[in-house]
Amino acid sequence: MKDPSLISPSEIPLMEMLTRFFKDPLTQMKILPLLFNNAASVLRRFTKSIPVMQFFDKLTSTYCYTTMEETPAIMAVTMFVENHRSGSYYIHGSTQIYVGKLEKAIEKYGGSLAYGTDIVALDIDGGSITAARCADGSKIEADYFIYSGTVWNLYQKLLPAGKVPPALLKKAADTVPTPSSIVLYATVKKEAFPQDIGPIEMLVQDTDALTESEITLYIPTIDDPSLNEPGYHSILAIGPSFRTWPSPESLAKGDGMLRAAYEQAKNEEAERIINYLASYFPDFKANLVDWEIGSPVTIERYSLKNKGSVAGPKQMVGQDLMHRQHAETRWKNLLCCGESTTMGTGTPAVVISGLSAADVILRREGLPEYRYFSDKGYVQYLKSPAPAYAGDGLRKIGNLCLWCEHDACRQVCPHDMDIRGMFRRFYSENLEGARNLVKYSADCTDELVCLQCEKKPCVKACRKKAILGEAVPIPEVLAELFSPMRHREPS
Repeated sequence: MKDPSLISPSEIPLMEMLTRFFKDPLTQMKILPLLFNNAASVLRRFTKSIPVMQFFDKLTSTYCYTTMEETPAIMAVTMFVENHRSGSYYIHGSTQIYVGKLEKAIEKYGGSLAYGTDIVALDIDGGSITAARCADGSKIEADYFIYSGTVWNLYQKLLPAGKVPPALLKKAADTVPTPSSIVLYATVKKEAFPQDIGPIEMLVQDTDALTESEITLYIPTIDDPSLNEPGYHSILAIGPSFRTWPSPESLAKGDGMLRAAYEQAKNEEAERIINYLASYFPDFKANLVDWEIGSPVTIERYSLKNKGSVAGPKQMVGQDLMHRQHAETRWKNLLCCGESTTMGTGTPAVVISGLSAADVILRREGLPEYRYFSDKGYVQYLKSPAPAYAGDGLRKIGNLCLWCEHDACRQVCPHDMDIRGMFRRFYSENLEGARNLVKYSADCTDELVCLQCEKKPCVKACRKKAILGEAVPIPEVLAELFSPMRHREPS
């Protein structure tokens, strides 16, 4: 920890790498063997206990879907030492805070986000990307393009086949993915669990292999009660799914029989996971308030993770670290970040991959790069979490909304206002971004259209009322924040 690195090894300039080596050559030499051995071979030097080996097998399979035999030793060091020595914290306010803060920064400095825009191809001229082509026929041009998706989608779908070297196509095709995943999202009463339950519970029955009974249960409301109403928990239960699932494209064709079979499979999987959780927590089913199931198809439809492989390529020996996609590509203005790249799976690793892609651009433009320094620098470690509960202000207002997948409030709004998008921005304290979505009367540019809407169809359609008994007071909230003479931060 005396010299933390917040840049992918593949993007560290040669002189900086040499400086690091000569600064502490003994440590660097000790690390080298970890690059070429698996975690099991290292652990066997210290124990012959089969239960101990199985325990670490389950830790690695939960973190990155690999066994100790598959896991590179250097990867195991990252998982076990970093998470348990330095501490592993989930940000208060949920991981939405990461997304919301990034969105807020982009909008604050004049950028825009084109949600729901399908990019179908990248145009190439010589050694550069000239444009990203959208499904509607439009094009997006830029000096640089940063891609954060999977290697399979990049080389097999977006880039023209004739422009990609056969070796790259083969490497992408041969890359082994992590298993498909299925996720149960639910709201339960607090009585569903014993009082001493932890925020993360790893439920394992088969210690010899990765099976569908390996479920990781996340209960973020234990650490941050503001994520749900008083007396309730939000949960997320995720595990592998070995069913054969249809592709999103095949479902989109409108085959009624295929759709019916798919919905039945989802319900069967939901029932399996709910019963499995109930086998550990007898009061679970009686206190289950609402649930939704995210199949591998759902995961691919929303995140473009092929076949619902949530962790991208396996972090196994042979396709780890430097064997993965680097930030720089053979096209000089196309850069990559995300879990398919050098740093691989997990929020900290993916964040570092994003910093690395930014550093490449800054380096090319002759600007200071992002680094960690003990006395100065843009990137800093937090010594301990700083709780920021949604107790007041904009975050509390944003927390009123469930941000439903199907936002019925917008669908019935006669003015088609993105209500969910506004409340999500309130949660990230992004009032300016939310204001860009507000609509005002055509004959009075400073009067909110909600003030002219007497029937309040958005409130009647609010799904929160069906789940928790009380709808979000949408018009009142928007009127408080955006009505005439109130264009200011709330007190």
